[in-house]
Amino acid sequence: MTLTRHEQFVRDLNILSAATTNPTPASNPAIDCNFAIVARSFEGLRSRMRMRLGGENWLKKLPAYDPLLCQVGHFGTLDLGLRETAHTRMIGWLMDPDGNHEFGDILLRSFLHEVFALSCVPELSDVTIDCETVNSETRDRLDICMRGKWLLSSGKIKKWLVIVEAKVNADEGEDQCARYEKQCYAKIASSDQYAFVFLTRNGLKPKTGTIRSWKLCTFIRLMALFRTQLPELTDKQGFYVLRHYMTGVLKDLYQLNCGKISERDDIFCISEYVLPSKIGAKSQ
Repeated sequence: MTLTRHEQFVRDLNILSAATTNPTPASNPAIDCNFAIVARSFEGLRSRMRMRLGGENWLKKLPAYDPLLCQVGHFGTLDLGLRETAHTRMIGWLMDPDGNHEFGDILLRSFLHEVFALSCVPELSDVTIDCETVNSETRDRLDICMRGKWLLSSGKIKKWLVIVEAKVNADEGEDQCARYEKQCYAKIASSDQYAFVFLTRNGLKPKTGTIRSWKLCTFIRLMALFRTQLPELTDKQGFYVLRHYMTGVLKDLYQLNCGKISERDDIFCISEYVLPSKIGAKSQ
């Protein structure tokens, strides 16, 4: 049976994976993987991705303020690029309507729009965002707890709640997400709408808890979400903090060579940042 190019590509990748993970001649006596075909297939994928981004000169079409064009990451200078609490506190501050960044609730509204898959975000009020909230009994910490109210067009006021658990350079603790679900029962009971968000580098699912309760989000997807709001924020006090933080995420968590992007950079990762997709539909 003749294989299609796609089937050949998948077969060769499987052979390559097997040879890499168990490279002994006894286990892989005949490796006939055509690496030239694999290379051409990858180049074809990269070429199509560049066209989606805007062609060979896509990088020159980005606005000058784009974090992808900046070389300085906010946490890199402090050696905090992989410090989870640094990220959660920064994200909480950026989305806090009362923050002195002058963003108001722009980033928060965009985030809620995606998390709850809303057609539009109602007017927000009574918003509180707490980071690293410690449970007095278990000593567990909620990375980010957001809550507030929104006013519907019908005039009804609804309470909402979002719990974010972030993982930067660590695995989920024993029964961690399951425990958090139980510990947030009272908060959930007093809310009209709620969501748990598992924020990671690569979109992993929680190992415990009611998996369908958790929406999956990657840091690069979150940066893409923030990026869509940048044009409205360039004249605000906190703009350069936001820009340098986003650059740091791209550099520290995804190893993109911001400010000096070349062919060696991950074009697929870049496309997730420049061409964002919904996270509201990522509930698992």
